[in-house]
Amino acid sequence: MAEFYQLIHQRAGIATALIALEKASTIDANEFIAQLEILRSRNPFYLKKLLKALCDRSALLDGESDSGLRIVNKSVELNEWVFEQYVELLPVPAPDPAHFKDIIRYTLGSGVAIEVEEQPLLLSGSGTTGFRTWEAALYLGELLAQNASVLGDLGLVSKVLELGAGTALVSMAWAKVHGSHTSELYITDGDSQLIEHSAYHNFKLNGLGGCNNYKFQRLWWGEDAVPDVDMVIAADVTYDKTVVPSLVATLACALLNGARFALIAATVRNESTLAEFEKQCTERSLQMEILSVRETQLAPIRIYRLSLLGKTSSSG
Repeated sequence: MAEFYQLIHQRAGIATALIALEKASTIDANEFIAQLEILRSRNPFYLKKLLKALCDRSALLDGESDSGLRIVNKSVELNEWVFEQYVELLPVPAPDPAHFKDIIRYTLGSGVAIEVEEQPLLLSGSGTTGFRTWEAALYLGELLAQNASVLGDLGLVSKVLELGAGTALVSMAWAKVHGSHTSELYITDGDSQLIEHSAYHNFKLNGLGGCNNYKFQRLWWGEDAVPDVDMVIAADVTYDKTVVPSLVATLACALLNGARFALIAATVRNESTLAEFEKQCTERSLQMEILSVRETQLAPIRIYRLSLLGKTSSSG
């Protein structure tokens, strides 16, 4: 059932969630109801769609048929409860993309759970795309949470800078796993309102607020000062060719100031944009390698590792 709960809290497609439910053998009725109540408090429209699908597949929850789950802690008839909840939610309309906020729980590959308040139906607004979490952030956050050796010796990293943080999922993944050996974590974005009202709020939502080691601030590439750090992290910051020069200049500044390396998760939406990114890195004498690639339904995601030419991850 863990996979089913992870999927619905991440707002996966209903069909995908039901496949995970079918794979389970036992269901705790009390936990099932509790998990769906959380879903109701955050996204009743999504829950309505899930309940409709469960009503259509009532054999899954009858506890008697060969295709059904074995139900434990059965205080109510789950099919009856599901139907009653669905009827109550029938009047719930589809949310307004411009104003709807959801709290989505992302469970990274290592089992690290991060809750993010975002506007998942809004691709962009107010000049920023930081209102939602993108696939590249999930991929980089997952690798950081796993302390993947391919990324470099993360145990030597004490001071970290995230560029273009948006919802701050990547920084939170770092803080949850590596916070004990982090002296400074800079969570930055070009939009100071996004930092104050989204990134900072999400840190508090995950019990990560109140730490003086975590610094939330605006960092406008090419204009604002770049703090001295050991590592730079960023996800989905290469989507616009016009900002690539200032982005690479900021990365070069951090590396010249002592950063061991930078990890950039880039979605391959436009090959020419990434070609420009790679060209700018070469012109700045940055050593670049693609550490990992993840294929997705929309586009591949690459993890770049950048460093100064001749500088290894173990050098100071």
